[in-house]
Amino acid sequence: MQTLVEMLKKRCEKDASKTAFLIKQEGRWQPVSWSYVNDRSEKIAAGLLSLGINPAMRSPYSGTHGWNGH
Repeated sequence: MQTLVEMLKKRCEKDASKTAFLIKQEGRWQPVSWSYVNDRSEKIAAGLLSLGINPAMRSPYSGTHGWNGH
């Protein structure tokens, strides 16, 4: 069984240049690539590690429906 992280990595590698989802900016829908999703997730992971949060630890999850990656 794959973890969520493993599934995300696999998808990002497989479809790097494809559109993962669209975000609305200034009234227009803009594509966000799987490559960008991978880059942001790597930065988030590095930030969590720098705070001392490791993969074995539990952490809170926010279920908001926004993506403020741009």
